Amino acid sequence: MPTVQQLSRRSKHGKNSFTRRFDSHYPVFKVAAIERLLSIGKLSEETCVMLKTHLDSLKCETTSQSEASPPPHAKGRHLGFRAFAFAPTYEAEVVSLFSSIADELGFEIIAQRPAFPDCEARRLDDRRRARYKKCLIEFEFRSSDYQKHHHPVKGCDLIVCWGHDWMECPLEVLELSSRIKRLPGWK
Repeated sequence: MPTVQQLSRRSKHGKNSFTRRFDSHYPVFKVAAIERLLSIGKLSEETCVMLKTHLDSLKCETTSQSEASPPPHAKGRHLGFRAFAFAPTYEAEVVSLFSSIADELGFEIIAQRPAFPDCEARRLDDRRRARYKKCLIEFEFRSSDYQKHHHPVKGCDLIVCWGHDWMECPLEVLELSSRIKRLPGWK
């Protein structure tokens, strides 16, 4: 049975065509596809046996996945800053926190994406004239994660992180844990 990548490469449809209608689970799509093939009835007996065996294993797999509850969210230390009860524990929470205070820090978010660099923004350059300049941002939990992820030095203007632990960093770093202390709502 092909993986979702193999299937989308071999067909004229993208990956979402095989997952969107099935709660974003490719195994659920495979179950529906095999059941459809078996209902047509124009397959050899050997193929039917193989498909039924695979179908049984897929059904066991999908039911055990649906019954398993998701793991609890990790929580950092108590923060109590505006709507954030706890400090970030991973990069996505850093993105969320930055997005909520970007305006107060002098940023306008143009676009965000999951690829490097994570964010294109405009940064307030001249407050008196209200002039902005383009700023490419990479979000990290710790500034040293930038180096661990092997991101290039060029192609990014600013690292936004929760904790700055890379003192010889060649890029400008905005450490949110210290910057939020200057904003209204800090307790």
